[in-house]
This record gives sequence, C-alpha cells and structure tokens, in this order.
Amino acid sequence: MSDGRNTFVARAARIARTCLRDRHFVFTVIVLVVCAGGWNVAHSTLKWTFRKEPIPWPEGARVNEEFRWANLATVLRDADGEIRYRMITEDADDDGRADGEMHLRDNELELLGIGHALDRRRRPKRRSNWYVIRHYRDVKTGQHWRLGVYYYTGMLDTVPHVPERCNIAGGMTRIGRLSRSVKLNVPPAALDADAPGLKWSGPIPFQRSVFEADSGHRTAEYYTFSLNGHCEPRWEVIRLRLSAPWMKYCYFAKIQFSPRHSVRDLEALDRQAEAFMACALPAVFKGLPTPDDIVRAREASKTGNR
Repeated sequence: MSDGRNTFVARAARIARTCLRDRHFVFTVIVLVVCAGGWNVAHSTLKWTFRKEPIPWPEGARVNEEFRWANLATVLRDADGEIRYRMITEDADDDGRADGEMHLRDNELELLGIGHALDRRRRPKRRSNWYVIRHYRDVKTGQHWRLGVYYYTGMLDTVPHVPERCNIAGGMTRIGRLSRSVKLNVPPAALDADAPGLKWSGPIPFQRSVFEADSGHRTAEYYTFSLNGHCEPRWEVIRLRLSAPWMKYCYFAKIQFSPRHSVRDLEALDRQAEAFMACALPAVFKGLPTPDDIVRAREASKTGNR
C-alpha cells in the first residue's frame, strides 16, 4: 500500500512541476473553464445563444427555386394609385427574359451567401435567404432605376456586400472618401398603407455613395437595411446587432437602388430618389417580416408550433 501511495505522490509531483514550467498553458485552461461555466450560466439564465433562428417571410411573397423573390410588383404606384414606374419588359438580347429582371449566376449567389444547402432546406418553409433585382422606368421622365433587395435570416451573416467595397472591387472609382447619410422624405402614409407593422417613418435615412466608371459615367448608390422590421442605414450596426448573443430570432434585408443615367446634380438626384422610394418601399415591404412577426416567431418556438 505504501508503494502505491508513493507512486501516486511521485506522479502528482511530476505533473505539478510540469504545470509550473508551463504557466501559460495552466492559465489558458483556467480561463476556458471559467468561460465555459460563465457561458452555461448566461445560456440558462439569460437565454443567450449564438445560434440564430430564421424568420419566415410573409405568406404572400413567392421565392422560386433560384432564390429570387418572384412576385415583387412590376408596376410601382404613387400615393394616388397612379402608375409611376414600370419594370422594363423589353428583351433586347433575345435571351427569352425581360431586361428588367436580373438573374444571378450560381457563382454570384455563392458570393452573396444565397442559395446554399441550408437555404435549399429552408425555402419550402419560407425561411431561406433570397434576392430580387429589378430595373424600372419612370413613365413620366423615362429615367431608369435599378432596385435590389437581399434578404438574410437565421445565420451569423456579417454584411460583407455594400457598394463602398463591391463597386470599387468592380473597377469603379468612388467620388469622395466616405459615403454620406441622406434622409429621403418618403410620406409616412405611403409606407403605412401596405405595411402598418413596420416601424418606419419619413424622413428615412439612406447611405449614398457616388462612383465613376472609366467611361466617365457617374452614378450614385443608395442603400439602407431593415433589421427585424426597423430601419437601420449603417452596416456596422447590423453586424454588431447580429453578433449579440441575446438576439436569437433575426433577419436583415438590404434595400439598394441607383439611377442608370449619369448624374452630376446630387441635390436633384435626391429629390428623384425620394419619388422613387415613395413608390418602391411599399412594394418592398410586402416581402419583409414586421416586428410583430418576430414576436410571433418567438412565441411559436415556446409552444413548438414552428
């Protein structure tokens, strides 16, 4: 028995000497144990989690197998109900598709983080990522506008795709160092008519960046986000909020648009952008969940009716 005790004591002494020689390792182990214990407490008591649950888009929105929102309105109306913008229906390249409907290739969808295996499983339940890109023509002025909406849910997305990075990577030059925050005076009545649950009201903040191509064509990109039904123009805030461990049910959608004509007068362009958004946002809202939908998703998870 004494030999066994002596052997145990000797082994313990060797382990202790090894640990003392590698204090950094011991410190790391202690930190991991404490963090693991603290995380278990936060998870059980505060309901913190890094797993994000997807939010279903509205039942009326149809997303096809290409993960494209297929029934965004092809005509956009003003507050009086008159048609102000129409999707471009010409087929100049004879590919059998309207020029006003953009179809992204598989490699482009992969870069956007849309259409992956998880999306394929979630789409039948209205819980996948999706996109839509349309070109519209102003029936009064003939001006063309490009509108894009990109929906992400149920993942720790990091909002990597904003014009300040993508357009420069595509070879354009940014005019000015930073994007500028502009507020577009969209009438609240135009927004509340079709989506009373969305907490938006004019003036609505957008980020605006101006770019110039080698040809001299100058354009401006406007964008903002809907984060769980609330307007947020800053992608940094979206990234920060998505990483919060207490936000389990979440989605964000980037709403981006730009004129197709070359621009010089930005003040005049902002007024034109206001007119376009007054007609486009009510149509866009039909594809986005409201804050009330987030509450319903949480309640459904408690009762198991997901």
